[in-house]
Amino acid sequence: MVPTIVRGHRLHGYLNGTKMCPSEFIPVTGEAKYEGELETNPEYEQWIINDQLLMGWLYSSMTEGIATEVMGSTSAAGLYRALEILYGAYSKSKMDDTRILIQTVRKGSTPMGEYLRQKKNWSDILALAGDPYPEAHLVANVLSGLDAEYLSIVVQIEARPSTTWQELQDILLSFDSKIERLQTLTISNKTTKPTNPQAHIVAKNNSGSNSAGRGRGSSNQT
Repeated sequence: MVPTIVRGHRLHGYLNGTKMCPSEFIPVTGEAKYEGELETNPEYEQWIINDQLLMGWLYSSMTEGIATEVMGSTSAAGLYRALEILYGAYSKSKMDDTRILIQTVRKGSTPMGEYLRQKKNWSDILALAGDPYPEAHLVANVLSGLDAEYLSIVVQIEARPSTTWQELQDILLSFDSKIERLQTLTISNKTTKPTNPQAHIVAKNNSGSNSAGRGRGSSNQT
């Protein structure tokens, strides 16, 4: 998918290294020039702009874990080579294993944010290995891995005509935050013991009876 988008923007030369970086400076031309005088090459300036924009797009399309693995590249071509080295050697069996993980791993006790990152990371691995996983399938697999407490939001999402990955993250993280607040409130209510009026009355009556008994005992002794 990445090469297709890059070719569509006529930037594939930056990605495969055929669009070489021109010299930063060139000799000054014209009658007013001094011998050996140099000026900034406008082609170099444009090359830097395009290359850095492409690098920024590549980094933004990766998960944090993958970006960390290839951090330090100085050009789009260098970054893409690092990605190919990192994941290009993925065998078919490993890709099959990764696809199974996307389809079968459930959220369970895993925090929602980590669960989503995990699924997306596996999807990115397949894309970089040349076997992209459809976004619609990824969304469906994430929903199928949620427990019964998420049933209401799953039904709402599945009723939508389509849901992008970004929309799915926003919806699930927001819903999960509400669940956590409700659970915290429930636990707080359970640990706070309510006052029992009947128990208070019984305790008061017992206290009064004991006081009266002590009073009679004192009077008999007298």
